[in-house]
Amino acid sequence: MSVEVGREGVLSVLDSGPGIPVDDRPRIFDRFWRGRSVRTHVAGLGLAIVMEIVRVHGASIAVSDSAPCGACFDVRFRPA
Repeated sequence: MSVEVGREGVLSVLDSGPGIPVDDRPRIFDRFWRGRSVRTHVAGLGLAIVMEIVRVHGASIAVSDSAPCGACFDVRFRPA
């Protein structure tokens, strides 16, 4: 995993895992939702908590693919 801050102040968190299927992306921030391929005993709250923190700070978050594999989460803060 790596964390980067871009020139425009975009905070990016990248991992090298299996990635997030495009069909699952609209739901990943929903509370208690887990992807179809998840086989562990997790509650499905982590990304929902992240989304709430992002909202409280007036930011937005988006997920995309990370090269060569994995996911990239970009957090964008609105200018003050």
